[in-house]
Amino acid sequence: MRVKRLLVILGIIVMVSVAVVIFRKNDKVSNDEFNKMVKATNAGFVYQPKEDKQSKDIEVREQFKVYDDMHKMANTKVVADAIWGKLDMDEERINKLIIEVLKSDYDDKEKLRAILTNWKKGDFTHCIEEHNYFWSKLNGSIGEATALK
Repeated sequence: MRVKRLLVILGIIVMVSVAVVIFRKNDKVSNDEFNKMVKATNAGFVYQPKEDKQSKDIEVREQFKVYDDMHKMANTKVVADAIWGKLDMDEERINKLIIEVLKSDYDDKEKLRAILTNWKKGDFTHCIEEHNYFWSKLNGSIGEATALK
């Protein structure tokens, strides 16, 4: 009985681990994939869907999940009394978020696009305000950004 229970628990752990690995692979988009799906213009980035079977299909999530990811990314660049989670602000993650935002109908789509465009260019000079924007959208009460790192 104990062995059977242990095997079931181990099986569940393995399935959850595999699901996490699969999910995380879709968390980023390489520059090559990004350049196939997005065109850079003077006004910013424009999504151009491809019928290429090898291109990633980026799913548009609920808006608060994008706020949460961008908030955690901004956490890596700011000083605050409390930091609740961090995500690396790497180019592949930024690429994925740009595509997701461009495909979305979020009410502040242009603001998110502008922030991500600056991040893709390596411009984090407004990260305090950007962090606090996401923090307020997530109903933050502790951890307002006060300075850049």
